Amino acid sequence: MEQFETLKFELEQYQTGLSEKPHALLANKMDLDEAKENANAFKEYVASLGIKDVFFVSGKTGANLRDVLTFIRRLKDRNKTATNDVNTCQGE
Repeated sequence: MEQFETLKFELEQYQTGLSEKPHALLANKMDLDEAKENANAFKEYVASLGIKDVFFVSGKTGANLRDVLTFIRRLKDRNKTATNDVNTCQGE
């Protein structure tokens, strides 16, 4: 959880507002027993921050990676639609 706060701070130092862009959290190594034990506390923590897009994944087993790819595709499609809408409005 401390790593998340550090990451947000570093993103803001790099570019103001960057940590507020659409994003998701990936909790990796969910194939490990310790990770499974900490999952509920992590869910509560991110919920308290208002973060709704959290994926519990395992790079080793591939668990839930398809869900992450689907999420990324949706973000890309939304961004493409928004960009097209802006370009259409500017062309009028």
